[in-house]
Formats: sequence, structure tokens, C-alpha cells
Amino acid sequence: MLRLSEILAPGAILCGCQNMSRDDLLEGLVAAASREYGWADGAEVARRILEREAKMPTSIGIGVAVPHARMEDRSHIQVAAACVPAGLDFRASDHKPVRLVLLLVSPAAAPGIHVQALASVSRITSPLVDQLVRSRTSEEFLMALRAWESNLSG
Repeated sequence: MLRLSEILAPGAILCGCQNMSRDDLLEGLVAAASREYGWADGAEVARRILEREAKMPTSIGIGVAVPHARMEDRSHIQVAAACVPAGLDFRASDHKPVRLVLLLVSPAAAPGIHVQALASVSRITSPLVDQLVRSRTSEEFLMALRAWESNLSG
């Protein structure tokens, strides 16, 4: 199983996000990931993410959304996360606010890793979402995620 905690850098985790639109949150998340991972094409990533969300929202239920893009020039997958304690309208099919956003940017030439990351996200439980969203720091977020992943692999 792909461990999200191993591909998620602390500087790409935004805790306690509030008072913003979905698009502003996504742009801020891409900006944080761009700084953390050294993306020179952050504007292009943001454009693709926003276009994808406009066509089909990426909310998967239980308060989680997984905006994603596959980029031609990437050699490995990179992840960013945002916690929105009050929730945010992501136009979810279950009509529930999104509180955890996991942004995936993966290599276009390696669809398997993208599918593995989506599979890892699909295992996230509602209690884990609650715990992650309560995190005050990126370190606290990663500790909770690592503990949960360790329990999964038992």
C-alpha cells in the first residue's frame, strides 16, 4: 500500500484553513505545494485543477475531496493537504461540506502510481478525517496519518 505520509511534505500541509472559497483554497494549496516542491508551473497546475473541479467535483464523501492533475513533466507523485475545520462547499454529490482536501499531482507517464494514491485516499475513514482536521500543525497531521497507516498494515 502506498503510504501518503511518505509522499506528503510538511510544508505542503495547510492546517486550520477558514473563510475562503473552494477556488481560493485550491489556489493556496497549489501555491504551498509549488513552494515546497519547487514547481515552476504552479499556475498551470492550478489551472488544470480548477478546470477539473469545474467539470466534475472531486469530493469522494465523508468530507474529503481529492483534486488531482497528471502532468507530463513529473517524475513522481507529490501530495498536498488542507484542513478546513468548518467545511467548505465543494459541490459534493453527498451535499456535505469538505473538511479535508488532498491534492495529488502525478506523472502522466505513470498512471499506476496515481491509482495507488487514489486507493490509499479511498481507505481514509471518517474518524481519521476528524483527527486530521483537528491537527494544529503539519507535524501533528503527519503523526496522526502515520499512526493510522501503521495500524492498517498491522
